[in-house]
Amino acid sequence: MSTSSSVSSPQQLQSHTCKWGLSAKCFTATTIENGGRRFYKCRRLGSNSCGYLNWFDEKLPSHVSMMIHNKKVELDSSRKNDVVWFVSLVT
Repeated sequence: MSTSSSVSSPQQLQSHTCKWGLSAKCFTATTIENGGRRFYKCRRLGSNSCGYLNWFDEKLPSHVSMMIHNKKVELDSSRKNDVVWFVSLVT
């Protein structure tokens, strides 16, 4: 029986190139369907992107993806509330 490791080196995470020949950037998804999965994507934004996207990790169980997504939403909400609180103190 073999085992596999999900630990990856920085070299592994930077080894992909997009269709423009640029090194693709590694991101972590926070969507409901793919929360926690890492993927490579063209580093150019919007209409300048070549559309390159390549998943690095296998799909996680749905309850894990949902938990990661919910924590991201919670964190974003907390950050938004912190900014509103800070702005009201300053003004």
